[in-house]
Amino acid sequence: MTKKMFIVYSFALLGLGAALFSSAASAQVPILFTETFDTPPTLASFDTAGAWYPDRYPPTIFEQYNFGGANVLHVGIRLADSYINRPSDYHNTFSNTQGRKFDLSRGNSFGTALTADLYVGADWSTKHRMATLWSSANDSTGATSFFNYIGFRNSTGSDPGFYVFGYHNIGAYTLLSYPVTYGQWYTLKVELTDTAFVYSINGTVVLSDTSLTGTKYFSNLILEAYNFADSTLGNDPSPSFDEYDVYWDNVGAIRPAVVYNNPAPVDLLSAGNFRILAGSAVTIGKGATVTGNVGVSPGNTVTDNGTVTGTTNMADGVAGQAQLDLTTAYNDAAGRTADTTIGLELGGTTLGRGVYVSAAGTFSITDTLTLSGTATDIFIFKMATTLTTGSASSVILTGGALASNVFWQVGSSATVDGLFKGNILALTAITQNSGASTNARALARNSFVTVSGVSGLSRVIQPSTIPKTFALIQNYPNPFNPSTVFSFSLPAKSLVSLKVYDVLGREVSVVLSQEMPAGNYSKQWNAASLPSGVYFYRLEAGSFAETKKLLLLK
Repeated sequence: MTKKMFIVYSFALLGLGAALFSSAASAQVPILFTETFDTPPTLASFDTAGAWYPDRYPPTIFEQYNFGGANVLHVGIRLADSYINRPSDYHNTFSNTQGRKFDLSRGNSFGTALTADLYVGADWSTKHRMATLWSSANDSTGATSFFNYIGFRNSTGSDPGFYVFGYHNIGAYTLLSYPVTYGQWYTLKVELTDTAFVYSINGTVVLSDTSLTGTKYFSNLILEAYNFADSTLGNDPSPSFDEYDVYWDNVGAIRPAVVYNNPAPVDLLSAGNFRILAGSAVTIGKGATVTGNVGVSPGNTVTDNGTVTGTTNMADGVAGQAQLDLTTAYNDAAGRTADTTIGLELGGTTLGRGVYVSAAGTFSITDTLTLSGTATDIFIFKMATTLTTGSASSVILTGGALASNVFWQVGSSATVDGLFKGNILALTAITQNSGASTNARALARNSFVTVSGVSGLSRVIQPSTIPKTFALIQNYPNPFNPSTVFSFSLPAKSLVSLKVYDVLGREVSVVLSQEMPAGNYSKQWNAASLPSGVYFYRLEAGSFAETKKLLLLK
């Protein structure tokens, strides 16, 4: 079987495509937590940030597992973990549930929708099986208002199939009419709206429960399975106990983003005609590229050792007027009333439109900052001193948000690296390092601008930083809507093919198909025209080929 034939086979086997989150909410609702199990799950013995910890009695087997060519989560139900073999302090009415829990409430980042892919085994129609996606739901005071689950159940006295279960003081199982084809993956989801708990399977709403409208959020996500080896609870006695395995994938949660009123854009006037504008001097480094116009005033020095595609204005009326307009725009941004005060580190966060001010007076980005909004949404960041972004940092725009609508008002200097987007309005200097790729304007009022990187997503790589091996990096963000970034490394000049496939192995997009020099590259891809679901992207370069999985959530 050739590699390509194997890939198509894997796609068909893992037919997981389904709508996970509603499109109406996606533009302003960020991902709170997601695991695709491409790395082993992080386990803990108690409630720990970023880790799975025990719920009731934890299964001994809770591990990354290669299933049909893809990494998933394997939960094993074994006799050794059953009620009859547990310590006495686990002997209660819930003793036979085995699970692990993920805390969603840290930092008050509560969830409003939960999702997971469950594999329903070929023998589940005749064997005792129960695997469920659970959660604790809370009201506005933080009190537990509801426990709910959606999952598969086949036990004594019940028909096999998908069930929901919800209770506070007392609960009941509800058998859903959704048909079951055994030996298949199913996407389970429960979403909290203003009026109901909405349960769905593979994107189809199967139940809408309006009985508890006071519930506001989910505080955790729990993966449970039932151990039937206990005759005292009316289940199978241990001699006939049947050990079994449960497989999960694409487990995730979302939370509401605070949506502020959309601020007016900062009018750059004639300063907006420049990609680079400085007060004293501009330096374009060797190998650097600037796509756009360059200006300086009142200084008159431009050192160009790279490539500038636009015009250059030095100490003339055009550059002088642009500096006056920049001062007006800078003062406008600095005078905006902040919607909220946030910490200095923006990496690892998702933000919607609004005006943000740094509590520490400075902002830094060391990881990925996702800005989620539409093409008319405005993002303004105010800081009294510096802006610094790291070499591994990224500013990602989703939902149609535009780099031209992002404004960084910097009270002193800015140093930019990584993948950066937006308009920098700095009081003093701006430095763009050699590893940076920007979709940005660098507008400095009183000092210099130095550019050593590239305006655009492809990077120029100096010989000392040429990668030693081929590599395809996991896309980020993942899950995403509708844009994500693919990154890869080429140790030598190569004919590059980067394509996206659906779960049936059908090509849905050609992202790149060209010869490229050695270097590290990042390429943004927009999937606005595609439905939610699981996709795969494949890089072929010379003799190198690798495929990775990604999730589009609308």
